[in-house]
Amino acid sequence: REDDTAMVSGRQVPVEYETSVALALSLDGAPVWDSGVAGFRNPVAVLERRALQLWGPHRKGRIPVVFVHGTASSVARWAEMINELDSDAAIREHYEFWFFTYPTGLPILYSASRLRVWLQRVVAELDPDGTDTGLRNMVLVGHSQGGLVAKLQVVSSGSRFWDNLSDVPLDRLELQPATRDLLRDALFFEPAPFVGSMIFLATPHRGSFLAANWQGRLATRLTQVPGHLLNLPLDLARAGIGLPGMAVDLMTGELELDEVRVQFALGRLPSSVESMNPSSAFIRTLADVRIEPPVVAHSIIPVRRGPPPDGQPDGVVDFESARIEAAQ
Repeated sequence: REDDTAMVSGRQVPVEYETSVALALSLDGAPVWDSGVAGFRNPVAVLERRALQLWGPHRKGRIPVVFVHGTASSVARWAEMINELDSDAAIREHYEFWFFTYPTGLPILYSASRLRVWLQRVVAELDPDGTDTGLRNMVLVGHSQGGLVAKLQVVSSGSRFWDNLSDVPLDRLELQPATRDLLRDALFFEPAPFVGSMIFLATPHRGSFLAANWQGRLATRLTQVPGHLLNLPLDLARAGIGLPGMAVDLMTGELELDEVRVQFALGRLPSSVESMNPSSAFIRTLADVRIEPPVVAHSIIPVRRGPPPDGQPDGVVDFESARIEAAQ
Protein backbone atom coordinates (compact mmCIF):
# COMPACT_ATOMS: atom_id res chain seq x y z
CA ARG A 1 0.00 0.00 0.00
CA GLU A 2 1.01 3.62 -0.48
CA ASP A 3 -0.07 4.60 3.05
CA ASP A 4 -0.99 3.08 6.41
CA THR A 5 -4.66 4.12 6.49
CA ALA A 6 -7.86 3.13 4.72
CA MET A 7 -11.26 4.76 4.23
CA VAL A 8 -13.99 2.84 6.08
CA SER A 9 -17.57 4.18 6.19
CA GLY A 10 -16.33 7.65 5.38
CA ARG A 11 -13.63 7.62 8.06
CA GLN A 12 -9.86 7.32 7.65
CA VAL A 13 -8.72 4.51 9.94
CA PRO A 14 -5.26 3.03 10.54
CA VAL A 15 -4.41 -0.21 8.82
CA GLU A 16 -2.93 -2.97 10.95
CA TYR A 17 0.51 -3.83 9.57
CA GLU A 18 2.00 -7.10 10.78
CA THR A 19 4.46 -9.12 8.71
CA SER A 20 6.03 -11.27 11.43
CA VAL A 21 3.81 -14.30 10.83
CA ALA A 22 4.27 -14.20 7.06
CA LEU A 23 8.04 -13.83 7.47
CA ALA A 24 8.21 -16.70 9.95
CA LEU A 25 6.16 -18.98 7.71
CA SER A 26 8.24 -18.18 4.65
CA LEU A 27 11.48 -18.99 6.50
CA ASP A 28 10.29 -22.09 8.33
CA GLY A 29 12.32 -24.94 6.85
CA ALA A 30 13.21 -22.84 3.80
CA PRO A 31 16.30 -23.87 1.76
CA VAL A 32 17.77 -20.38 2.29
CA TRP A 33 18.95 -21.45 5.76
CA ASP A 34 21.26 -23.99 4.13
CA SER A 35 22.51 -21.75 1.35
CA GLY A 36 25.07 -19.95 3.52
CA VAL A 37 27.55 -22.79 3.98
CA ALA A 38 26.65 -24.23 0.57
CA GLY A 39 27.37 -20.89 -1.09
CA PHE A 40 30.69 -20.63 0.71
CA ARG A 41 31.86 -24.01 -0.54
CA ASN A 42 30.27 -24.06 -4.00
CA PRO A 43 29.45 -20.84 -5.91
CA VAL A 44 26.90 -22.67 -8.05
CA ALA A 45 24.67 -22.92 -4.96
CA VAL A 46 24.00 -19.16 -5.18
CA LEU A 47 21.88 -18.18 -8.17
CA GLU A 48 23.18 -15.11 -9.98
CA ARG A 49 19.66 -14.09 -11.04
CA ARG A 50 18.67 -13.76 -7.36
CA ALA A 51 21.78 -11.90 -6.22
CA LEU A 52 19.92 -8.66 -5.39
CA GLN A 53 16.40 -8.98 -3.97
CA LEU A 54 13.94 -6.34 -2.81
CA TRP A 55 11.70 -6.72 0.25
CA GLY A 56 8.55 -5.65 -1.57
CA PRO A 57 8.24 -3.28 -4.56
CA HIS A 58 10.22 -0.07 -4.73
CA ARG A 59 8.28 3.09 -3.94
CA LYS A 60 9.65 6.34 -5.29
CA GLY A 61 11.29 8.50 -2.64
CA ARG A 62 12.02 5.70 -0.18
CA ILE A 63 15.69 5.11 0.61
CA PRO A 64 17.02 1.58 -0.02
CA VAL A 65 18.90 -0.04 2.84
CA VAL A 66 21.04 -2.74 1.21
CA PHE A 67 22.08 -5.61 3.50
CA VAL A 68 25.24 -7.58 2.63
CA HIS A 69 25.73 -10.73 4.71
CA GLY A 70 28.99 -12.22 5.95
CA THR A 71 30.98 -15.40 5.38
CA ALA A 72 29.03 -18.69 5.12
CA SER A 73 25.82 -16.76 5.73
CA SER A 74 22.70 -15.82 3.75
CA VAL A 75 19.84 -13.33 3.61
CA ALA A 76 17.97 -15.42 6.19
CA ARG A 77 20.32 -14.10 8.90
CA TRP A 78 18.75 -10.64 8.54
CA ALA A 79 15.24 -11.92 9.36
CA GLU A 80 15.04 -10.75 12.98
CA MET A 81 16.43 -7.31 12.15
CA ILE A 82 14.05 -6.85 9.22
CA ASN A 83 11.13 -7.96 11.35
CA GLU A 84 11.92 -5.17 13.83
CA LEU A 85 12.65 -2.47 11.27
CA ASP A 86 9.67 -3.18 9.02
CA SER A 87 7.32 -3.08 12.02
CA ASP A 88 8.26 0.55 12.68
CA ALA A 89 5.88 2.83 10.77
CA ALA A 90 8.31 5.78 10.68
CA ILE A 91 11.13 3.63 9.29
CA ARG A 92 8.79 1.93 6.83
CA GLU A 93 7.60 5.30 5.55
CA HIS A 94 11.08 6.44 4.55
CA TYR A 95 13.10 3.28 3.91
CA GLU A 96 12.89 -0.05 2.10
CA PHE A 97 15.10 -3.13 2.33
CA TRP A 98 17.23 -4.82 -0.31
CA PHE A 99 19.41 -7.91 0.09
CA PHE A 100 22.57 -8.95 -1.73
CA THR A 101 23.48 -12.64 -1.83
CA TYR A 102 26.86 -13.87 -3.05
CA PRO A 103 29.13 -16.95 -2.85
CA THR A 104 31.19 -16.00 0.19
CA GLY A 105 34.17 -18.24 -0.58
CA LEU A 106 35.10 -16.30 -3.72
CA PRO A 107 37.66 -13.46 -3.77
CA ILE A 108 36.22 -10.40 -2.03
CA LEU A 109 37.15 -8.09 -4.90
CA TYR A 110 35.15 -10.24 -7.31
CA SER A 111 32.10 -10.27 -5.01
CA ALA A 112 32.35 -6.49 -4.70
CA SER A 113 32.39 -6.13 -8.47
CA ARG A 114 29.18 -8.20 -8.67
CA LEU A 115 27.47 -6.02 -6.06
CA ARG A 116 28.43 -2.92 -8.03
CA VAL A 117 26.98 -4.40 -11.24
CA TRP A 118 23.70 -5.31 -9.56
CA LEU A 119 23.26 -1.97 -7.81
CA GLN A 120 23.94 -0.07 -11.03
CA ARG A 121 21.55 -2.31 -12.95
CA VAL A 122 18.64 -2.00 -10.52
CA VAL A 123 19.05 1.75 -10.03
CA ALA A 124 19.06 2.23 -13.82
CA GLU A 125 15.93 0.12 -14.21
CA LEU A 126 14.00 1.80 -11.39
CA ASP A 127 15.10 5.36 -12.08
CA PRO A 128 16.27 5.80 -15.69
CA ASP A 129 15.77 9.58 -15.52
CA GLY A 130 17.69 10.05 -12.26
CA THR A 131 14.82 11.85 -10.51
CA ASP A 132 14.26 9.52 -7.54
CA THR A 133 15.95 11.20 -4.56
CA GLY A 134 15.54 8.09 -2.42
CA LEU A 135 17.59 5.96 -4.80
CA ARG A 136 20.33 8.59 -4.74
CA ASN A 137 20.84 8.34 -0.97
CA MET A 138 21.27 4.59 -0.52
CA VAL A 139 22.47 3.01 2.75
CA LEU A 140 24.75 -0.05 2.70
CA VAL A 141 24.85 -2.35 5.74
CA GLY A 142 27.65 -4.93 5.71
CA HIS A 143 28.28 -7.66 8.26
CA SER A 144 31.80 -9.12 8.60
CA GLN A 145 33.08 -9.93 5.08
CA GLY A 146 29.98 -8.16 3.76
CA GLY A 147 31.33 -4.92 5.22
CA LEU A 148 34.45 -5.25 3.08
CA VAL A 149 32.33 -5.98 0.00
CA ALA A 150 30.20 -2.92 0.76
CA LYS A 151 33.15 -0.64 1.52
CA LEU A 152 34.46 -1.17 -2.00
CA GLN A 153 31.31 0.57 -3.29
CA VAL A 154 32.21 3.86 -1.59
CA VAL A 155 35.97 4.24 -2.08
CA SER A 156 38.36 5.22 -4.82
CA SER A 157 40.95 2.46 -5.10
CA GLY A 158 42.92 3.82 -8.03
CA SER A 159 45.38 1.14 -9.17
CA ARG A 160 46.29 -0.03 -5.65
CA PHE A 161 44.95 -3.56 -6.01
CA TRP A 162 46.46 -4.02 -9.44
CA ASP A 163 49.78 -2.69 -8.19
CA ASN A 164 49.88 -5.62 -5.76
CA LEU A 165 50.13 -7.90 -8.79
CA SER A 166 52.22 -5.98 -11.27
CA ASP A 167 54.02 -2.72 -11.95
CA VAL A 168 53.02 -2.96 -15.61
CA PRO A 169 49.74 -1.15 -16.42
CA LEU A 170 46.87 -3.53 -17.12
CA ASP A 171 46.22 -2.15 -20.61
CA ARG A 172 49.80 -2.85 -21.67
CA LEU A 173 49.65 -6.59 -20.99
CA GLU A 174 48.80 -9.19 -23.59
CA LEU A 175 45.70 -10.81 -22.10
CA GLN A 176 42.54 -12.43 -23.34
CA PRO A 177 39.83 -9.72 -23.69
CA ALA A 178 37.61 -11.53 -21.16
CA THR A 179 40.47 -11.70 -18.67
CA ARG A 180 41.24 -7.99 -19.09
CA ASP A 181 37.59 -7.04 -18.55
CA LEU A 182 37.35 -9.27 -15.48
CA LEU A 183 40.47 -7.76 -13.93
CA ARG A 184 39.36 -4.21 -14.70
CA ASP A 185 35.98 -4.82 -13.07
CA ALA A 186 37.39 -6.55 -9.99
CA LEU A 187 40.48 -4.46 -9.24
CA PHE A 188 39.47 -0.85 -9.93
CA PHE A 189 36.74 0.87 -7.88
CA GLU A 190 35.23 4.33 -7.69
CA PRO A 191 32.51 5.52 -5.25
CA ALA A 192 28.97 4.73 -6.37
CA PRO A 193 27.23 8.11 -6.74
CA PHE A 194 23.95 6.79 -5.33
CA VAL A 195 25.33 5.63 -1.93
CA GLY A 196 25.11 8.13 0.92
CA SER A 197 25.80 6.08 4.05
CA MET A 198 27.70 2.97 5.18
CA ILE A 199 27.10 0.91 8.32
CA PHE A 200 29.70 -1.69 9.29
CA LEU A 201 28.78 -4.58 11.57
CA ALA A 202 31.77 -6.45 13.08
CA THR A 203 33.78 -5.85 9.91
CA PRO A 204 37.43 -7.05 9.84
CA HIS A 205 38.96 -3.95 8.24
CA ARG A 206 42.43 -5.18 9.22
CA GLY A 207 41.65 -8.87 8.95
CA SER A 208 40.54 -11.65 11.27
CA PHE A 209 42.84 -13.73 13.44
CA LEU A 210 40.76 -16.82 12.55
CA ALA A 211 41.71 -16.44 8.89
CA ALA A 212 45.38 -16.80 9.83
CA ASN A 213 45.10 -20.04 11.84
CA TRP A 214 44.32 -23.67 11.00
CA GLN A 215 40.58 -22.95 10.85
CA GLY A 216 41.15 -20.42 8.09
CA ARG A 217 43.39 -22.80 6.16
CA LEU A 218 40.79 -25.57 6.45
CA ALA A 219 38.00 -23.26 5.28
CA THR A 220 40.07 -22.24 2.26
CA ARG A 221 40.48 -25.86 1.20
CA LEU A 222 36.69 -26.29 1.18
CA THR A 223 36.04 -23.53 -1.36
CA GLN A 224 35.56 -24.07 -5.08
CA VAL A 225 36.10 -21.69 -7.99
CA PRO A 226 33.43 -21.26 -10.68
CA GLY A 227 34.31 -22.35 -14.19
CA HIS A 228 34.61 -18.87 -15.69
CA LEU A 229 37.38 -17.99 -13.20
CA LEU A 230 39.43 -21.19 -13.52
CA ASN A 231 41.57 -19.93 -16.41
CA LEU A 232 42.39 -16.58 -14.81
CA PRO A 233 45.62 -17.74 -13.07
CA LEU A 234 46.76 -19.37 -16.32
CA ASP A 235 46.08 -16.25 -18.42
CA LEU A 236 47.96 -14.11 -15.90
CA ALA A 237 50.88 -16.54 -15.85
CA ARG A 238 51.14 -16.39 -19.64
CA ALA A 239 51.53 -12.62 -19.25
CA GLY A 240 54.19 -13.13 -16.57
CA ILE A 241 51.94 -12.10 -13.68
CA GLY A 242 51.67 -14.30 -10.60
CA LEU A 243 48.94 -14.39 -8.01
CA PRO A 244 50.06 -15.00 -4.42
CA GLY A 245 51.34 -18.56 -4.15
CA MET A 246 51.88 -18.93 -7.89
CA ALA A 247 54.97 -20.60 -9.29
CA VAL A 248 55.29 -18.60 -12.48
CA ASP A 249 58.81 -19.89 -13.03
CA LEU A 250 57.28 -23.26 -13.90
CA MET A 251 56.02 -21.81 -17.17
CA THR A 252 57.67 -23.51 -20.14
CA GLY A 253 57.29 -23.70 -23.86
CA GLU A 254 55.34 -26.91 -23.34
CA LEU A 255 52.50 -25.12 -21.60
CA GLU A 256 49.89 -25.94 -24.22
CA LEU A 257 50.75 -29.65 -24.02
CA ASP A 258 49.76 -30.04 -20.39
CA GLU A 259 47.63 -27.13 -19.20
CA VAL A 260 45.94 -29.14 -16.45
CA ARG A 261 49.30 -29.95 -14.82
CA VAL A 262 50.49 -26.36 -15.11
CA GLN A 263 47.23 -24.96 -13.71
CA PHE A 264 47.61 -27.21 -10.68
CA ALA A 265 51.20 -26.03 -10.19
CA LEU A 266 50.20 -22.38 -10.50
CA GLY A 267 47.67 -22.66 -7.73
CA ARG A 268 44.35 -20.81 -7.77
CA LEU A 269 42.64 -17.56 -6.92
CA PRO A 270 42.87 -16.55 -3.25
CA SER A 271 39.67 -17.31 -1.35
CA SER A 272 37.83 -14.74 0.76
CA VAL A 273 39.26 -16.31 3.91
CA GLU A 274 42.82 -15.93 2.62
CA SER A 275 42.03 -12.32 1.75
CA MET A 276 40.96 -11.65 5.35
CA ASN A 277 44.28 -12.86 6.74
CA PRO A 278 45.76 -9.78 8.50
CA SER A 279 48.98 -10.23 6.51
CA SER A 280 47.31 -10.42 3.08
CA ALA A 281 48.10 -7.70 0.56
CA PHE A 282 44.40 -7.23 -0.12
CA ILE A 283 43.34 -6.50 3.46
CA ARG A 284 46.30 -4.20 4.09
CA THR A 285 45.59 -2.29 0.90
CA LEU A 286 41.87 -1.92 1.56
CA ALA A 287 42.51 -0.80 5.15
CA ASP A 288 44.55 2.12 3.81
CA VAL A 289 41.81 3.26 1.41
CA ARG A 290 39.75 5.88 3.24
CA ILE A 291 36.06 6.58 2.99
CA GLU A 292 35.73 10.21 1.98
CA PRO A 293 32.82 12.69 2.24
CA PRO A 294 30.06 12.98 1.29
CA VAL A 295 29.67 9.31 2.31
CA VAL A 296 28.91 8.97 6.03
CA ALA A 297 30.23 5.86 7.80
CA HIS A 298 29.18 4.22 11.07
CA SER A 299 30.44 1.13 12.93
CA ILE A 300 28.75 -1.33 15.26
CA ILE A 301 31.49 -3.29 17.04
CA PRO A 302 30.64 -6.04 19.53
CA VAL A 303 33.11 -7.24 22.16
CA ARG A 304 32.87 -10.13 24.60
CA ARG A 305 33.19 -8.21 27.86
CA GLY A 306 32.40 -4.76 29.20
CA PRO A 307 34.28 -1.51 28.58
CA PRO A 308 36.89 -0.55 27.67
CA PRO A 309 36.70 -2.43 24.36
CA ASP A 310 40.40 -2.05 23.50
CA GLY A 311 42.19 -5.35 22.98
CA GLN A 312 38.96 -7.34 22.98
CA PRO A 313 37.67 -9.64 20.22
CA ASP A 314 34.09 -10.56 19.40
CA GLY A 315 35.24 -14.14 18.80
CA VAL A 316 36.28 -13.55 15.20
CA VAL A 317 37.41 -9.92 14.85
CA ASP A 318 39.49 -7.79 17.23
CA PHE A 319 38.14 -4.40 18.23
CA GLU A 320 41.17 -2.68 16.69
CA SER A 321 40.49 -4.43 13.37
CA ALA A 322 36.81 -3.43 13.31
CA ARG A 323 37.41 0.21 14.25
CA ILE A 324 38.05 2.85 11.57
CA GLU A 325 38.71 6.55 12.00
CA ALA A 326 36.15 7.50 9.36
CA ALA A 327 33.24 6.16 11.39
CA GLN A 328 31.05 8.82 12.99
